Amino acid sequence: MNPSLISGDCVVSEWSEFTPCSSDCDPVGYKNRSRTVIRDPAENGQPCGDLSEVVDCDVESCQASKHKLETSVWTECQPHHGDCGPGVQWQVISCMNEVTGLPVSVDWCNQSHEVQEQACFIHCPIDCEYGSLSQWSPCTHHCGIEGVQTRSRQLLTEAKYGGRTCVRQLNQTGPCNIKPCFTYQWLKEPWGACLFDSFTGCGVGVETRRVECLRSDGLSVALEFCILPEDAAIKLSNDVVRELNMSSLDVLSSRTCEKPCPGDCVVSDWSEFSSCFGSCFDSSIAGNQTRSRHIVAMPSPDGFQCPKDTVESKPCSSKHCPEFSWMSGPWNMEEGIRDVWCQMKGTSVSNVTGGCIEGKRPPSSQRCRDPLCAAHGSVCDAGYCKCQEGFEGDGLVCYPLEGCRDNTDCLEVLEETYCAKGGVCRCERTYDLREGTCRVPYARRHTNKTWVWFVIAGCCLVALLILMAAIYCVSRAEKGGFEPLSQNGAEGGPLPADNDPEFIKMSMLENQLGDS
Repeated sequence: MNPSLISGDCVVSEWSEFTPCSSDCDPVGYKNRSRTVIRDPAENGQPCGDLSEVVDCDVESCQASKHKLETSVWTECQPHHGDCGPGVQWQVISCMNEVTGLPVSVDWCNQSHEVQEQACFIHCPIDCEYGSLSQWSPCTHHCGIEGVQTRSRQLLTEAKYGGRTCVRQLNQTGPCNIKPCFTYQWLKEPWGACLFDSFTGCGVGVETRRVECLRSDGLSVALEFCILPEDAAIKLSNDVVRELNMSSLDVLSSRTCEKPCPGDCVVSDWSEFSSCFGSCFDSSIAGNQTRSRHIVAMPSPDGFQCPKDTVESKPCSSKHCPEFSWMSGPWNMEEGIRDVWCQMKGTSVSNVTGGCIEGKRPPSSQRCRDPLCAAHGSVCDAGYCKCQEGFEGDGLVCYPLEGCRDNTDCLEVLEETYCAKGGVCRCERTYDLREGTCRVPYARRHTNKTWVWFVIAGCCLVALLILMAAIYCVSRAEKGGFEPLSQNGAEGGPLPADNDPEFIKMSMLENQLGDS
C-alpha cells in the first residue's frame, strides 16, 4: 500500500506524454509535460511538488516530432512455390517532413528499413466434384421412339477459390428401346358345326372355332397380348391370363351347343346383351344388362323339357345416364318474354318434363307483375321474381332460412301457429304441439262441467218415468183390462174388433211385457 495514502501526503497523477518540440529543431527547442493533483496533502503531509516539467529537446527526438511515417498498401501475396499456398507480401515505408511535405530519410522517422514484409497465404482452387452416375432407370416405353430413361448423380463438393464451377444438371436423360412397336388384334373365325358324341345327331354337342392373337407383323402370339397392355402382358404368365373370364371376353375357342331331338323343346339362341342400365339418381345401385331367349316349340310328353331360364343378366359398370340442361331462346324485346325449355344434351329432344332442376330454370319474363311476386318473401329484382334476403326458393315460393319473421311464415308451414319472440313458430295459446301438429289439449277436451251432469241426470229421470208408466199400464191390463170407451168418448162403448191394428199392437206389447 502506498504510504502517502495513509500519512495524508499529496497524491498526484502520472506524468502526461511530452509535447512536440517548440521549434524546428534549429536551434533545439523544448518540450513539456504535466500532471494533476488527485488529493491535497493533510496538515502534516508531504507537499505535491511540481505539476509541470520543461526539458530541452535532443536533435533526434526533435527531428522525429516534425516528420511522419507513411506506408503503401501491401503487395499481392507471392507464394513460395507454385501458384498457391504460403507466401510473402511487402510494404514500402517513407518518411515525410510535415513542414516541407518532402520525403526524407527514414532515419528521421526512427525507421531502419524502407521496406517491410509479412507472411501471407493463397488458397488453392477447389473444383466442383460430383459422385458417380447411377444406373439407368427402366425405359418408359417398351418400344418406339418415345421411350426415355434417366440416371442421376449427387453433388459432393461445391467450387471454391476460383475452381471449376458446377454444372447444375444432375440428371441425364437418353433414348431407349428404339425398336418398332407392334399392334395386336383378335382373329376369330366363325363357329363350326355342332358335333355330337351319339349317332342320333341331336342333343348336346360341342362347336369349335379358331381364336388367335395376331401381331402386326402377322405372327401369332399369346392371347394376353390382345387382352392386356403389352407392358403388363410381358410380365404376366399364361397361367394368370387363363384364369380370366374368357367367356366375358368372347375369346372362347369351344362351347357347348344344342340341337333338339324330335319331340324335344326347341329354344331360340340367346339374344345380344342389352345396353348397360342403372340408376342415374343412386350411384350405389350397380348397372345391369340382360339378354333373353324364347321357346320356339313345346316338347312332347317324352321329349326334353324346356329350360326355366329364358332371361340372363350380368352386372356392368358403364351406365349411360342422360343429361339435361335448360335452354332459352332470344328475348322478345317488345313483350319482354322468351321461350325456356328443358333439353337432353347431345340430342334434339326438347321439352323434357322432370329432366331439369326446376329451381335452376332461367327466367322467361323480364317483367314483374302482381301477383307473380305476391308470394311471402318475394320481390321483383332485375326483371323477375327473387326471394329477398333471409328467404330461399325460386322467387314464386319463398321460405325463411331460419325461424320466422311474422305469422305468415308459420302459417305457410303449420296451421294454428304464430311467430313468437325470437323468430320461433309456436302453437296458439289454446293448442299444444303434438305429433307435428297443433291440437287441443286432451285435458281441455275432457274437462268436467256441471251442466253436462245436470243434462245427463235429467235424461235419466225422464226415461225412468216413462218406464214406470209403461209398467203401470201393463199391470192394469192384466188385472181386468181397460174399460171400453164409447165412440163419443163415454164409458160403455163397443170393444175393438180382433183384427183392429191397434188392438193387435197392444196385445203383442202385453205378451212381451208379460214374458219379461
